[in-house]
Amino acid sequence: MPKASTIPKVRFNLKEYKDKDGEQQILAVFRYPQKDPEKPRRKLTYYTGIKVIPKYWKKTEAIESVNYPKGHQINVDIALIKATILSIYKETPYLDTSEFRNEIAYKLERKARPQVIKSDYISFEQAFEKEIAINKKRVQGKQGGQVWNQLSYTLNKLRKFCKEQSTNLSYEAINHEFRQNFIEWMEEKGRSQNTIRKELAKIKKIMTSYRKHHNNPIIDDKKFLVDKVVTTKHYPTLDELKTLFNHKFEDKKHREVIVLYLVSAFGGGLRISDVLSLSEENLTSIDGENVLHVFTYKGRDRKNNEVFIPITPQLQSLIDEYKWEFPKYEEDDINDTLKVAFEVAGLTREKLMKSGVKGKENELRRLCDVVHFHTARSSYIDFMLNIMGVRAEDLRLITGQTLQTLLQYVDSDGSRNAVKVGAKINSKLQGLRVVKNEAI
Repeated sequence: MPKASTIPKVRFNLKEYKDKDGEQQILAVFRYPQKDPEKPRRKLTYYTGIKVIPKYWKKTEAIESVNYPKGHQINVDIALIKATILSIYKETPYLDTSEFRNEIAYKLERKARPQVIKSDYISFEQAFEKEIAINKKRVQGKQGGQVWNQLSYTLNKLRKFCKEQSTNLSYEAINHEFRQNFIEWMEEKGRSQNTIRKELAKIKKIMTSYRKHHNNPIIDDKKFLVDKVVTTKHYPTLDELKTLFNHKFEDKKHREVIVLYLVSAFGGGLRISDVLSLSEENLTSIDGENVLHVFTYKGRDRKNNEVFIPITPQLQSLIDEYKWEFPKYEEDDINDTLKVAFEVAGLTREKLMKSGVKGKENELRRLCDVVHFHTARSSYIDFMLNIMGVRAEDLRLITGQTLQTLLQYVDSDGSRNAVKVGAKINSKLQGLRVVKNEAI
């Protein structure tokens, strides 16, 4: 880098030609030395694209006055150009004039910097497609909430967004303006803040995983994601699950979809893809106790995807009824049918729900209107922790949830907790009496 004392100055002149409005374009002129000091200096002439009325121009800047309000903005713009030229010179002092002009245009974002395509280069969209293929193969094409399903959803959303916004989809395009526009676009579609956060997280993960193919610094920005919002959970209680189990549905599809839901709700909170894949091959016996032996992928380390799930009486009843030949439906169809079936069964309990959608007020929602398959998982965790008294440390080995997530389900009612703990203590201590401060 050249010494500060030897850095040449940027000068601004007016082009002789006047347009129909009497304005002249401002030219930036920069004379700088070549690598060989014996050679004459190069002269860079850069057309700024900024015009000024000559009478409001004073040597190196525009005159700022009430009669010429645009003078201030002109000075701001030429100051930026001056700083850009000096910055480029400090970084790469021996560019030829053509390269120098291009570099100015790139830094001022007047021209897109051409991509240097290497033989192993993977574009942003190709990176998404590659991850989709990898994750799809990992679960052998299993459908229903899988990572590859979610990545496909995000990529389709991004393509639709870019088409509507007339912008390109590339590593370099993902800047703060793109992020803000994408957030607003998702909000207009009624998406919650937590959903938007998940989409941004997937974008950032792809960019981080494939960072050797770009140099976009936004992936290191800790504020790239939006904050997570704590929303209200609304799922069936154990008594409501029993109501579903015992209800006589007239519609065959209603009954079959509810069966799938109950298999999850009484069978480890299995995700929909795992329920649809269940077969007698998943049955195993450990110390004389029958359990489900399942390899699940979602949310688990690939090397630690083996789970053993206790078989409840309700689950055993469904297994006996269907002989492991459980109904098969598409996930969207299941979620739509669940809402109708819940209402038919009378599960219309209302709860005030906090919305995660920006600008949307909290509102009373019926259980039948908000139910979806994943709520079976929440129900299982809830009654196992709060009614059956299973420890969170043990339950996490069945559901794959983290302790932090499981503890969010623990009943926070201190009085009910005291009764439960007291009952356990008393059952253990019953029959003991104290003799001289010793329990016997």
